[in-house]
Amino acid sequence: MSYSNLSEDELASKVIGHAIQVHSALGPGLLENAYKQVLARKLLKEGFQIEVEKLLPLEMEDIRI
Repeated sequence: MSYSNLSEDELASKVIGHAIQVHSALGPGLLENAYKQVLARKLLKEGFQIEVEKLLPLEMEDIRI
């Protein structure tokens, strides 16, 4: 399924829905990384094109990361 034709709101709703499904299935109390890995695999399985933890430059005052 192609998600490229969805509006930002529709896309956000789908991703949030999948995130809720993952959390409901796994339950509370796990480390963030567990939810992240399962959600990433679920989104890929559903046909989403994703990047997990994409590096982005951060700048604040004279601090650059």
